[in-house]
Amino acid sequence: MQRSLIVLLLAAVLLVLAAVPAGSASKTLFPANCGRPTYKPTRIVVACGDANNRLARIRWESYGTDSASGTATAVVNDCEPNCVSGEFHRFHAVVTLNRAKDCGRYRQFTRLVERFTGNKPDATGSRVTERFPCANS
Repeated sequence: MQRSLIVLLLAAVLLVLAAVPAGSASKTLFPANCGRPTYKPTRIVVACGDANNRLARIRWESYGTDSASGTATAVVNDCEPNCVSGEFHRFHAVVTLNRAKDCGRYRQFTRLVERFTGNKPDATGSRVTERFPCANS
């Protein structure tokens, strides 16, 4: 019985260790798909509840330990007449990640700012800010 418990605990520890990429201690990560943090994501789900706002084709111009910025294609649901029946539209955007925080085994950006550079979605302003707290907080 005691041996089974030790094996189970060891398996849980190994699972947690496998969840964060190797070498990520010196890199600042971001939970791009509302879950496991990754380094330099090329896609980000901005609206984690329903995925009605996401960034695709991200090209990072800078990606440091304290902030990151780049360009992306924002894919946003117009939610007309409702979000289930709405259509997705594409917009040019600048994405900024900042407010890096120590999240235990890794460092993570906890704020995303999405700024539309041309046309913008009808239901939003020219800028969207979202917080992404540490997953283990």
